[in-house]
Amino acid sequence: MNRTRTALLATAIAAPLAAIGQASAQAANPFVSPLFSDNMVLQRNMNDALWGWTAPGAKVGARINGTSVTTVAGPDGKWIIKLPVVPTGGPYTLSVFGPENVTFKNVMVGDVWLCTGQSNMQFGLGNTKNAAQEIAAANYPNIRTFMVPSVIATSPKQNINADDNSAPHTWAQITPVNIMKGGWNGFSAVGYFFGRDIYKKLHVPIGLIESNWGGTPAESWTSEQGLRKMPDFAGQLDQLDASRANPENTETQWKEWYAKNDAGDTAQWQDPGTSDSDWSPIAVPGAYQNAGIPELATFNGLIWFRKTVDVSADDAGKAATLNFVVDDNDTTWVNGQPVGATQGYLAKRAYAIPAGVLKAGPNVVAIRILDTGGMGGVTSDPASTSLAITGGQTISLAGQWRYKIVKNLAQLSAFPITTDNNPG
Repeated sequence: MNRTRTALLATAIAAPLAAIGQASAQAANPFVSPLFSDNMVLQRNMNDALWGWTAPGAKVGARINGTSVTTVAGPDGKWIIKLPVVPTGGPYTLSVFGPENVTFKNVMVGDVWLCTGQSNMQFGLGNTKNAAQEIAAANYPNIRTFMVPSVIATSPKQNINADDNSAPHTWAQITPVNIMKGGWNGFSAVGYFFGRDIYKKLHVPIGLIESNWGGTPAESWTSEQGLRKMPDFAGQLDQLDASRANPENTETQWKEWYAKNDAGDTAQWQDPGTSDSDWSPIAVPGAYQNAGIPELATFNGLIWFRKTVDVSADDAGKAATLNFVVDDNDTTWVNGQPVGATQGYLAKRAYAIPAGVLKAGPNVVAIRILDTGGMGGVTSDPASTSLAITGGQTISLAGQWRYKIVKNLAQLSAFPITTDNNPG
């Protein structure tokens, strides 16, 4: 974690692949950036930056602790004000005036820290040892938190969209309730314990900005301009540029990649008429590396799973939903009909099966899994691994499946760049 200064505050609202930029202001840009809200903490002993958007040339001002400062919006409509230095502590009221008037209450001045990184930083307080005790004791009104959404973009983003995910994108005082909102079972445990200990030592207000994403490589947090200086990234960045110019091309690239790398694609392993008698049994759900099967203990790569599911005559022909979670990516068929494909190991699959696909008797569910590292397989809990038939029964898919390996990771060609659900 690094001490936040003006540039770092700007960086905090960026998501992987999307550092803060100076793109043209759009009508959707707010008068004041959503990074600022009631209960926020400003960095002490410095002229903090406050910014937003309005009509080009419009006069904008801000007032705190009895002192006012003004500026004029630039040609792109963006304005930036450097606030006066005010004594550590608070609470203060910060007023912004001009074409619009906005007032922020309960503003504190202290130290602001950016809590960023991978899953070790994303790991929420609710996942920790003695979690119930720690959550109950999390009552620090002068420690404030802000959670940045995990959003993928191929170009720099200037703003946070409150609908991007479930995290609360406003500053909040730490309470047992607030500490558990959003994130991976609550606010970052590392961030919280760090902020709590610093607060107890310094006795100044503490602001904690959580901006993390489990599994992301360093490249995701580096600008394209920076990566361009390293020739090894040229091919991937060229693919990113092509995807930015033509997003639909990504799907075509993946189809071509599977056709080249996947024997099951050529042999139509999703077809119920294709025998899986030479496939091996495996218990699902659960990471296949933990299944006690030697050839899967360290396997990462391309692998298929199939299961035959019996459907009653009463439920035949009805629409249904196929529910499960895969680590990492999947393409899924029911009776040879494609029902869904998802990039991303955290995403819950809820694939709609149209009426007429299910039949009385045996039905074949086939899942092609691309595991790019770490654990892999169908990883949902047994209760949520199911075939839910509309107006009919819910059939558990937990139990014995069959699997067949295609290739390990080292044997596969380079992946296409995917931007719809890939922060790396």
